[in-house]
Amino acid sequence: MTEPEIDSTPFLPSDYPIIAGQWADFAAAVALFNQGQFFAAHEAWEALWIHSAGPEKTLLQGLIQLSVALHHHQRGNHKGAAGVFRRAQMRILSLSPIPWLSLEGLDKLSTEINSTGAADGDLRPQIRILKVSD
Repeated sequence: MTEPEIDSTPFLPSDYPIIAGQWADFAAAVALFNQGQFFAAHEAWEALWIHSAGPEKTLLQGLIQLSVALHHHQRGNHKGAAGVFRRAQMRILSLSPIPWLSLEGLDKLSTEINSTGAADGDLRPQIRILKVSD
C-alpha cells in the first residue's frame, strides 16, 4: 500500500468537491481519528458534511457516525456504540470501494461488535489515504 503525505491531496473523483477543496481540514480530521480523538474528528468532519451532497455526504456521515460509535465505546456505552457503528458501516460500505480511502481494522471491529455487542478497548480502525491516479 502506498500512502502519500497526509497534506498532499490525492486525486479525488469529481463527486468529492468539498473534501478536495478543503483537503487540509479533511486530513486533520483523519489524523484526529487515528489518534483516538473521536469526538474532535466528528466535529471536524461535521463542518465539511454541512456543505456536502451525494456520495461525499454519505461518506462524511459514515465517518461521523464511526467516530461517534468509537467515542461511545471509549466512554463505556457499548450498546449505543454498537447501534451507531452498524449505521456507520452501512453508509461506508454502500460506497465501496473508495479507491483513495482505506479503513484498516473495520472488518475486525465489525465482527467483534456484531458477535458480542462490544469491542476490545484497544481495537480501533485506522484511516489511510491512498494514492490513486486519475
